[in-house]
Amino acid sequence: MSYWEKITILIHTKDRPWFLLRLIKYYNEKLSSVGINVMILDGSSDENFAIISEELSRKKYKLRPRVLHHSPSASLVHRVVEALELISTPYVLLAANDDIYFFDWLKSAVELLDSDDTYGVVYGHAISFELEQFTPYGKLFKADVIKPNPPARWLEGDTPLDRLTELGKSNWTTIGWYALQRTELLSVIARSAEDYEFNVRHFELFFVFCQTALSKTKMLDEIYLARQKCVDAKYRTLSFKEDEEAFKKIMNVSVSILSQHKNIEMKSAISMVENAFRAELDQLKQNDSRKYFRIIADYFPVLRELKSHFNSFMMKKYFKSDPLLPDERFPATPNISFDHPKVKELVDIVANVDSV
Repeated sequence: MSYWEKITILIHTKDRPWFLLRLIKYYNEKLSSVGINVMILDGSSDENFAIISEELSRKKYKLRPRVLHHSPSASLVHRVVEALELISTPYVLLAANDDIYFFDWLKSAVELLDSDDTYGVVYGHAISFELEQFTPYGKLFKADVIKPNPPARWLEGDTPLDRLTELGKSNWTTIGWYALQRTELLSVIARSAEDYEFNVRHFELFFVFCQTALSKTKMLDEIYLARQKCVDAKYRTLSFKEDEEAFKKIMNVSVSILSQHKNIEMKSAISMVENAFRAELDQLKQNDSRKYFRIIADYFPVLRELKSHFNSFMMKKYFKSDPLLPDERFPATPNISFDHPKVKELVDIVANVDSV
């Protein structure tokens, strides 16, 4: 079995048919002859699902992804759990409809997971890119390595305590969501969340906690992903006032994860969870205190930059060491420009609208 045949790409999408179709076109060009599995978890309206179905039928790509269509009200957790019933590969690559994976890192990632069962998650450096408008195709306007880089803490410690202590040094990032990971690990996480009504943001946090608690994460010195940025998007910032009850629920389930899957005594599990989440909860309180400044800043680009510098200052003030600063344990951040091979590849992917 080739390393490609050990992977299922699991694309979650909702009401972005043309972004999804850009992705399938790209996958068809790169992957149609390698034997990789592709599955689409669609929660679109009937109208948008009809566009997807008609275009896939019309194109007759050699790559034939399996499409699971759900009601728009179906949660992402529910969609993932249903997909897991149909996945037989040992590894899953979770993908968003507007993000583009490169594929030259997958061989190294599969070899690591094949050879060392203490690792469950593999990723690398990620690029953020912008087009002139937030559309599937257009002229590449900007590309840079996503900061912070590395995208997480040092999560290669040998024990859950080591890794969760590192995770708890600061508020989290959720880039581990997009990584090559063991199907068994994804199954434990999704099924543990199935009975709870986690929204996507809360599920992301629970997801990262479980990845850290249950396995080691490896960061490769390769650019593995390009994430399209929508500068005008406005997302609800997590709030201590509004999200405290949800966090209590997440933390309770997290304690159960440690107890059931790592045989950690309940008192110790509670302490580990509280320490891991403390900085994240502190961040929620800071979000509440800066609520009105953030609302104003979101409407003025210059103030967005000021907000970013202010956040960096607050992190350095409240934490003795910032684990997201450059660290010799991680691969150094690569320098990229429009001449970088990965950026040139990205230009080709987003430019060819006429062949959709």
